[in-house]
Amino acid sequence: MSKGEDYSSGWEYESRDEEEANYDEVSGVAKEQELINEYVKRNGGRKMKIDFSEGRARPADSNQASKLSSECGIHTRNKMHVATHWKDYKEPVLAHIIPNAIKSVAKKFEMDTKDEVAKDVCTKIFQSAVRQQRYRLKRDCFKGRTVEEALSKRPRHVTQENWEDLVNKWSDERNQEISAKNKQNREAVKHQPKTGSRCYIAHFHQLKKDKYNNEDPSPIDFFKDTHIDKKTGRMSEEAQIAYTAMENKRREAQSEGGHLVSDAQIVAEVLKEHTASSTFLSSMGLQSRPGSSKPSASALRIQELEERVQQQDMEAREANEMYQQELNKKVEAQEYALQEMQRKQQEDLEAVKKSQQEREEVWAKKQAETDALLSFLLRKHGA
Repeated sequence: MSKGEDYSSGWEYESRDEEEANYDEVSGVAKEQELINEYVKRNGGRKMKIDFSEGRARPADSNQASKLSSECGIHTRNKMHVATHWKDYKEPVLAHIIPNAIKSVAKKFEMDTKDEVAKDVCTKIFQSAVRQQRYRLKRDCFKGRTVEEALSKRPRHVTQENWEDLVNKWSDERNQEISAKNKQNREAVKHQPKTGSRCYIAHFHQLKKDKYNNEDPSPIDFFKDTHIDKKTGRMSEEAQIAYTAMENKRREAQSEGGHLVSDAQIVAEVLKEHTASSTFLSSMGLQSRPGSSKPSASALRIQELEERVQQQDMEAREANEMYQQELNKKVEAQEYALQEMQRKQQEDLEAVKKSQQEREEVWAKKQAETDALLSFLLRKHGA
């Protein structure tokens, strides 16, 4: 067996440096599992409960968000096929990967894998983890090497077929152009948050507890808190300009009185002047995410239920209309039958009257003839 290969496990090791990196990663996995076990032990054998909220990309609690993201990252690095593009997971051959990954990670926590919001949040976390894993593989195992060198040095936990797909993507000229453009766009971001590895949502939740006595901070104050560098104690020039503009607008609104302008409106106006794609307010749950046209799983469920109710309502109206039409037909038929019966009765009555009249006329005629005969006889005998 050649140096740097481990046929017993089916994985290859690129170099001594990578072996050390892999050792560190395994140690990190063991440490994370140890922390989870300690949590379970401290809480009487209960696993950490993960609370999910509609419209949130991460659990609000920072500890929950950190543990869940960490477990998803570990699973992605050690057990998952790293697709060249997220949409590849919708292909039949890979469609099982994300659902199975969610179920695997969920075993370490107390969470409902059937809940649509939970699945939606976990899917977004895995999407971020896969993107980060692609970046790490490209940075550590592809950059600075020829295609042949990269293909011959397959990293650990990546199958040969998966690795070839990734290398072919990264070496594609069109992909390299897109990558360079994306890098320029990232460098052009004006307001880089200073929250470290913690996402806006978790940071927002933690600040509420630590600084604002469980009250929601003003979006303007939260902007300041998330853009101050802990080392320097200052904001970047761009962030400082934006924050100053927010404070000025807030003072103007307070001094003018009349129509009140919320802090969220002020932040939205200022950030819109600097960038058209800021996700700051949407991360606080105060604004829908810009450019986002895909609804969440629970929103889709609500939409589905609303459509079902509308469909049932429409079917009920149609059924009621049909019943009403049938009822009207029956009423019309009954009215027609009644009219026919009345007409028949009227005809019969008129026939009886006519017959009676004819009999009376015949009787009157006979009576007149009798009277005439008696009168004749009386006159004859009297003479």
